[in-house]
Formats: sequence, C-alpha cells, structure tokens
Amino acid sequence: MNLTVDNSVITLRDDNVNADWHLSVCCTSDIHIDSSKCDELLFKKHMDEAKRRGSLVLITGDLFDAMQGRDDPRRSPEELKAQYKTDSYFDALVMDIAKFFLDNYKDLQFIFTLGNHESSVLTHNNTNLIDRLVYAINTQGGHAVSGGYYGWLRFMFSHGKGGRTSKKLYWHHGKGAGAIMSFGTLESRRQASYIDADFYLNGHNHQGYYVPLRKVSLADSGRQKAQTVHFLRTPGYKISGIEAEQRSGYDIERHPEPTTRGCIFIEFDAEGANDVSARVEPWIC
Repeated sequence: MNLTVDNSVITLRDDNVNADWHLSVCCTSDIHIDSSKCDELLFKKHMDEAKRRGSLVLITGDLFDAMQGRDDPRRSPEELKAQYKTDSYFDALVMDIAKFFLDNYKDLQFIFTLGNHESSVLTHNNTNLIDRLVYAINTQGGHAVSGGYYGWLRFMFSHGKGGRTSKKLYWHHGKGAGAIMSFGTLESRRQASYIDADFYLNGHNHQGYYVPLRKVSLADSGRQKAQTVHFLRTPGYKISGIEAEQRSGYDIERHPEPTTRGCIFIEFDAEGANDVSARVEPWIC
C-alpha cells in the first residue's frame, strides 16, 4: 500500500488485490486531543482497534484543540493540561502528540488534515500544526502525510489478472453551526449535487451519522447501473461542556447539546476478479 500526495488529491495504490485481500480505513475527526475534555480512553480504544485491523487512519481536522494561545478569545485555563503550560505552547503540542502516535501506533499509516482549529492557528500564528506533526512523525520512523481542509482520497486497486478498480472519498472538515434539526445531513446532500464521489466524509459539528443512498446512472455500454454512495460524519471525541458540567466558558456560552463520540471504519474486500466491495462500520457511542 502506497500513499502519494498531489495538491488536494491523496492516492492510495494497492497492486496486490486477490481473493483474500482486505483493506481497513479508520475515519475520524475532532479529537481535540490536547483538551482536558477529550475522551482519551475512548479515542485510544478505537485507535487500538485500528491497530488490530492494520487500518489506514484518516483524521480530517481538529486533531488539535489548540485554543489556549495568548490571543485566542476562546481560551480557558480550565481546559489547559499541565504539560502545555509553557511559553512554547504550540511546540509542546506538536512534540507531545507526535510522541503519542509514535509510542503507540508507529506501524500505522496516517493522513492528518486541517480543521478549523488548525486553520485558526495558521491564520493568527503563521504555523501549520498538521505539517509540523507529520514532519515530526516521519523523521522518527513513522508514516504520515498531510492534507488540506478539503480533499480527495483516491483508492486505486489492481487485481491479479489485470483488472483495476477505483473508489473516491471526498472529505471536507465542515462549516457553520451544529444544524440542530438535520445534524448536517442536508449539507451532505448538497455536496452530492456538485461532487461525484463514492464516500462523502464530514466532521466539525461533533455529530455522528452514516447515511447510505442508492443512485442509478448510465454506463458507457448503454446499460443502466446502480451503486451505493456513502455519507459519513464523524463526531470526534470532545465531551461537550454541558455533559462535562462545565459552569462557564466558550462551550457553555454557546449552549451546545451533548454530542456523540467515535469514529467510522470502512472495510474493503475483493469482490470477484475485477471489483471491490465496501462495508461501513460506525463506532459511535
């Protein structure tokens, strides 16, 4: 399995698809790993499952919370972990989180992408936490690539007798508020009107869902074909302010409802001599 990056497109190539072949992809976002309200035990439990499966791990934004910089209006001393109480705050985040992944998951391949928290740091402090993390992991023997706020993960599979299969995953970290009634499903449907993908992956609003839909189209042969497209939203691992019984602060002032936590696995298997099937497993609590 090989990962290459070309601007907004990350390509995974696997030329060894056979009857026993399998590929697992763990999709998640919104870890907020440096926040005191990160559900670390659940995140590590799911990462341990990804390790057991040998998954490619795709984290599409807000791995970092990174809200405790001097000029961040959202900062709250109550959410600052002791190890980050230093003048070199952003350096401490990168070094500590790189160590977490290297100590526990050095053999896994990771894709880390920007979310609004990393974009805010980039805008106001001129440093890209994701690029710095990827550099730190790779220079110490790990395996990681970085992506932008949106992008494509293109799966290119080659079968033993010359057959080829491709699948396309489109990700966007997400935008706007929490979509109280629809949980963001309408945003996913809008994306389907102007983006052609097999998987649509969003995060950001800390909601979690999986919505599979069928669509029909006309093949080049002139015959009608049908396929399932998959809409995924990953909730992440941050405990909401009201569930954490936080008496004040940014989360409480916004009055967000309690939200679910977890990730979603995509499991690929060989389907005959020239195709690949996908099974989606939400791990949402």
